[in-house]
Amino acid sequence: MRQLHGLIEDSRSTYQRQITALEQRVNEFAASLQTSYTTIGALRSELEVRKDVGEQISMERDAKEKIQQAKAELQQEMDGCTKFIVALEAKQVKSQEMSLQLLRHLKSAESEV
Repeated sequence: MRQLHGLIEDSRSTYQRQITALEQRVNEFAASLQTSYTTIGALRSELEVRKDVGEQISMERDAKEKIQQAKAELQQEMDGCTKFIVALEAKQVKSQEMSLQLLRHLKSAESEV
């Protein structure tokens, strides 16, 4: 009977050590799982920030493209205005030459009269 009782105590002690070891592993896995959840949360936050930054970069690129287009349009308008001013100046020079020529004719006509 004592042998049986000793055998039962040894088995109980062995099972208790195994249960303790398994509980310790469960606690380690729980801690690891919690760390993983924390890491996942941080990574999700980082992903959202990166998405926001990506959207901002895209918006900035669009704005820059619109500015470049507006700049090109303004440059074309300036070129057109420059050509117009040059044409007006040429007409003014021609007009002044004609006025001078008319004054010379008028002066010569007056001297003949």
